[in-house]
Amino acid sequence: MCFICPQHCEFSCTEQGECCHSQCLGICAEPNNDTACSGCLHYYHEGHCVPDCPPDTYKFEGWRCITMDLCSQVHLLGDTHFVIHGGECMPDCPSGFTRNETNRMFCNACNGPCDKPCTSPVIDSVDAAQSLKDCTVIEGNLDINIRRGSECSHTAAHIN
Repeated sequence: MCFICPQHCEFSCTEQGECCHSQCLGICAEPNNDTACSGCLHYYHEGHCVPDCPPDTYKFEGWRCITMDLCSQVHLLGDTHFVIHGGECMPDCPSGFTRNETNRMFCNACNGPCDKPCTSPVIDSVDAAQSLKDCTVIEGNLDINIRRGSECSHTAAHIN
């Protein structure tokens, strides 16, 4: 079914042409009701479309608001838990920040360059060496395997 919203409806309307709530995006089931939206213009929180996340909630995945408790339960494969920074629940601290040592759920600004830990691959090519670019901490042993006549022996001078 295709219909056109009246011009005075800012973003969306019902199938009957009545204007949706200003926080709705797309069609809605009822006019002027922030709980009847098919999608939210900004954020979704406890059944309502809201312009910003309420106090004590955090933006998550760019479209919804969650509590700190829920953010603390979100994790990626490898048991990497999310952090709260700048009003958002995110997978890791942004550039220039590192996890707080006492509460790993928060970020602190780095004093100078942040440590960037990297796992240690076997360095047997220029690409393998470049994978360590910007690393400040190597976790484990660093094995460099340069064979005579290999790509590494001819181009080692080009590693940044």
